[in-house]
Amino acid sequence: MNKHPSFIHQVKGFIREHSLICAHDRILVAFSGGPDSTALTEALLTLKPEIDFQMALFHLNHGLRGEESVRDELFCQSWAQWQGIDLFIEHCDVCRYHQDHHALSLEEAAREVRYQMLQRVAERWKATKIALGHQADDQTETVLMNIIRGCGIDGLRGMAPEKEMYIRPLLTCRREDIMDFLRQRGIPFVDDSTNQDTRFLRNRIRHRLLPLLRDEYNPGIDDSLIRLAFNIQETLVLGHSLPVKQLGEFFSLPLASLAGLSIGEKDRLIRDYVQTVKGDLRHISREHIRSILYLAGKGKGETILPGELKIWIHDQSLYARIGDILFATVPQWSYPLQFPGRNDIPEIGLCIEF
Repeated sequence: MNKHPSFIHQVKGFIREHSLICAHDRILVAFSGGPDSTALTEALLTLKPEIDFQMALFHLNHGLRGEESVRDELFCQSWAQWQGIDLFIEHCDVCRYHQDHHALSLEEAAREVRYQMLQRVAERWKATKIALGHQADDQTETVLMNIIRGCGIDGLRGMAPEKEMYIRPLLTCRREDIMDFLRQRGIPFVDDSTNQDTRFLRNRIRHRLLPLLRDEYNPGIDDSLIRLAFNIQETLVLGHSLPVKQLGEFFSLPLASLAGLSIGEKDRLIRDYVQTVKGDLRHISREHIRSILYLAGKGKGETILPGELKIWIHDQSLYARIGDILFATVPQWSYPLQFPGRNDIPEIGLCIEF
């Protein structure tokens, strides 16, 4: 029955090495109908009886490719019915979302919507993990794209096998191996025409820059970049405990936690703090991190970072939240006000003086 044991064995070994899936997990698979997500779903179906987990599929019709988007949705419906898997389909006008969030590129807007919808469905279905179809070639392109943009060490580590509830079981599988697996099993899938559109940076890297690097500089450039990413991931201390206190939508970090650290360690702590609040480090540069450290050094002030991230200092702590301070979202609290006098309200990072 298993015509391509090497691919399944590779996915199984990677899942076990990183403990990506455990018995009784509920896995929601981001399913586009393309080769990567289709091969991921087929591999998980093969491993499902052995590991004993539940799975369902999620598909987003973002309406960006007209009839092709409709074709993809219908394919995913028929594929899920054929395999007997539950499928959740969501629709969203990504162009409208892009217009409302003009600071984002169209690619970034589509990605943001996709993750928002994934989270929503995952909560509704009570998923314990969300499986993404990113593979080794995606990792190569991501690292190279980050280098071109002038990334820090976080960009060099690329995509992690597991981050919060997201898992990437195919991260060591090459695109050609995935295509061989699908062809040998006769598994249908759909092609996304935008993958050939060189207006997008990732596609220019895939179709122009990487072939040049392979031909002119290093035939094994893909393996080198993948190895770089995993080496950086192993070097960094990931998932360490941060002295961050959350109160509703507000996050505080004591300034004392920066005392005695080197500048590199301070950078790392502030980056992790920002990622905890924001959820990612997109559009956050070294200058942004240093601006926060400047405030911390002064012991006062406030700043606004990309993504509507507000950061200010109060009572020897950094405070942060996303978006404007809306009193409807502030957790319940009360203070007796002093007339006259100074009234510090740390929950909103403000002081009222009479």
